[in-house]
Amino acid sequence: GEPGIIQPRPLSFGDILGGIFSAVRYSPGTMFGLTVVLTLAAQLIGIGVGYLLGQEFGFDPFAEDEAGLPTLSWASLIGLAATSFAELITGIGLRWATFQAVLAKKAAPLDAARQIVRRFWAMVGLYTVMLLIWAAPVTALILVLAPAFADNPDGVGPAVAIPVTLGLATVMAWLSVRLILAPCVVAIENRGPFAAIRRSWFLTRGRFWRIVGIYLGSVMLISMATNVLSTVFTLASALIAAGNTELASTIVLSASSLTSAVFSLPLTSALATLIYVDARIRAEAFDLELSEELFG
Repeated sequence: GEPGIIQPRPLSFGDILGGIFSAVRYSPGTMFGLTVVLTLAAQLIGIGVGYLLGQEFGFDPFAEDEAGLPTLSWASLIGLAATSFAELITGIGLRWATFQAVLAKKAAPLDAARQIVRRFWAMVGLYTVMLLIWAAPVTALILVLAPAFADNPDGVGPAVAIPVTLGLATVMAWLSVRLILAPCVVAIENRGPFAAIRRSWFLTRGRFWRIVGIYLGSVMLISMATNVLSTVFTLASALIAAGNTELASTIVLSASSLTSAVFSLPLTSALATLIYVDARIRAEAFDLELSEELFG
């Protein structure tokens, strides 16, 4: 059989799409098992903390909508936040495991978990720096618009807000693509946050639209598959909790976020890793190193 999940050559869209599903088949225990364990643990802890907060304060500002029906609770909100954080961190192990699959090595769940522990603070640091980078254009937008609205609140409105907001969205989208490979660098190359950002900037240079096309096309297909599965699990959980509206809202939101994470996170992590591998092949002839690793 074919060693590894891709051929050592510049990757086409089809190569990357096939490689995504090959990656999860190559090490399913790591790609799915690790995701289930970490996201479920994070969600249960988050829900528990949220429940205790609700008990402590004796009221829930998010609990009722206009009709007086329970919607979001502290438990569901904090559970959702905990799951989102777990996804960012679990991505370390999934990216590393996908790269091992590229090298024709099966990554055991315990080895991927060790890599998560080793790179945890570097990844937290990276996402903190990236958040600050994304916050810069938002701050600039506020600084531009605030004086204009203060001087002429009626006349400025859409004429200024729409083009400035579109400009902001463009800048943030451009930054997102240029930084898209930084988490892979942290997880795979064991570099720090700033070195990872510089490396991502280098690897994405001249490949902006290629990365956008491959990423969006793949994510659309992944989302369609994930949404079908997520809907089935969400409906099942809603039926289970049908007798208790407040419990139902927490369970439905938790089931939706958990199933979405379990199915989509391994696939999107594999996608990012294969875009990273393709960028290295095109930027620094990594295919030669990969051929040596695979075929000797």
